[in-house]
Formats: sequence, structure tokens, C-alpha cells
Amino acid sequence: MKILHVIADLDPSKGGPPAACRGVARVMARRGHEVRIVTTERGFVSAAGDGIKNLEIEALRASKPDFF
Repeated sequence: MKILHVIADLDPSKGGPPAACRGVARVMARRGHEVRIVTTERGFVSAAGDGIKNLEIEALRASKPDFF
């Protein structure tokens, strides 16, 4: 199955949603699903655990205004 997660940012300092998104994506990828996360570069920090097969993270350039 192909799974797409779209989230405003993966900034680890924001806790909940970014952590949950990465966690769920890792579990699904380990189960053999093709998982892709599309986010903005705002606060994005690549983690060593993201080198999981079947998990791709694409960080797009953030646009203005910052409050979105």
C-alpha cells in the first residue's frame, strides 16, 4: 500500500503531531508499505531513524507568511 502524510512541519520542538507523524510513518514502512511524508523545511531536522527502507521525506521550501 502507498501511504502519503502531509504535515505543515516536522519541527521536533512542537512535540505531538510531528512526532506522531514520524512514528506512524516508521511503523508503516517497517511493515512493508511505501510511505512518503511531504512537509516544509521549516524546523525540519533529519533524524538517523529516517533511513528506513520504504520511507521518504520530502521537505519543500517554506513560503510566506510564516503563520500558516
